[in-house]
Amino acid sequence: MKRNYSGNVIAILSLLIGITISCKKKELPVLSTSEVSNIRAFSATCGGNVTADGGETVTERGVCYSTNPNPTKTDKHTSEGAHSGSFTSNLLGLAVGETYYIRAYATNSNGTEYGNQVSFTTTYTLGDTYQGGIIFKISGTYPDQQGFVTAPSDLSLGAVWWNGSNIITGASSPMEGFPNTTTIVSLQGNSATYAAKICRDYNGGGHNDWYLPAKNELSDLIAQYAMVGNLSADYYWSSTESSSANDQAYAVSSFMGVNQMSKSSSLRVRAIRHF
Repeated sequence: MKRNYSGNVIAILSLLIGITISCKKKELPVLSTSEVSNIRAFSATCGGNVTADGGETVTERGVCYSTNPNPTKTDKHTSEGAHSGSFTSNLLGLAVGETYYIRAYATNSNGTEYGNQVSFTTTYTLGDTYQGGIIFKISGTYPDQQGFVTAPSDLSLGAVWWNGSNIITGASSPMEGFPNTTTIVSLQGNSATYAAKICRDYNGGGHNDWYLPAKNELSDLIAQYAMVGNLSADYYWSSTESSSANDQAYAVSSFMGVNQMSKSSSLRVRAIRHF
């Protein structure tokens, strides 16, 4: 009897092909989580990189974040399109002083895969809004940070330094504007409008300890011109009086530097405070 070997071979091959197909692994995307940058009090920047799509089109990608480790898509997450490659996510609405855990994610038809976990702690930094102003100098670690904030805008576009009397007030400190301002106001009085009094009367953010910055404090503020924003290139009054002329005090400009100016000059005024 003639055997039908060809039919048997075909049947065996079909069986093997079926087994191979059924055992083929369903692959997930391959990705990594980027390091966190631009960490501020209430926001941060992160992202990821999808280096392989797992043989299927990536339909969603982004980052998951939580105050608990190993966040997933059931936690807060961003959505940054449906592509492979690198991406960036901006995290907003965070809470200051919290430690957040982040993992990038990517989804294809086989499921969702997560990248490595990274973490960071939100903290106040230069340019953040705080206690009625904008931080232009800061040190320490949250919650023990301290520094200086500037009023968000100029209190005057043109004010004189004095009340019309050429007297030496003794406000000579180049570094401490608060005692300078106190001294100036105590001697110049409340009957006129001038730079130090404008700052002392300001109560932005509900705080009443604003003052006219000393020469060095004002220079620190001007140095953060780009970070703070809304600063003019014109001269600003400092509270530091000249030690060589009773009718002059120091003023600072981002364009023209530090100079002594007549107390009767009409210059810009910006208040600061310490926190």
